Parts: sequence; C-alpha cells; structure tokens
Amino acid sequence: MRNRLIGRDGVRMLYFVDCCRASIRTIPRLQHDPLKGEDIDTQSVDHVADETRYACMARPWLKIPNLEERINGPAD
Repeated sequence: MRNRLIGRDGVRMLYFVDCCRASIRTIPRLQHDPLKGEDIDTQSVDHVADETRYACMARPWLKIPNLEERINGPAD
C-alpha cells in the first residue's frame, strides 16, 4: 500500500476520494504490532485496511527504482 500511495514519477497508484470516509479515518491511525513489526496491531479497527490491502494484492504492482536509485540506493 505504501508504494502505491507514493507512486512513481509523480503518479500515485492508489487514491482515496472523499466518500471513502472509513479509509480516510482509520488507515492513517493504524499502528504496527509490537511483536510483529511487518504486521498491524489487530486489536485496532483494521477491517478497511485489510480490504484495501486485499485489493492491492489482487492486482500486484511493484515500484521499479529509477536508474539513480539503482546506482545510489533509495533517497532518505
């Protein structure tokens, strides 16, 4: 999801419009699971994040680094 929000060459691959109220309200507030850093805390409201993640997984897209990132590594 993060790479889709960042996008490539100024073009994002995931948008939330104003009628996506639950997504806009809950996704930015999600916290990492303290025991599993790659997962979110399942004690929080994560239903909308799960359905968004499943939609992204159904249509895979990976950010391909540009030539400068491949040579110098990602910018911080």
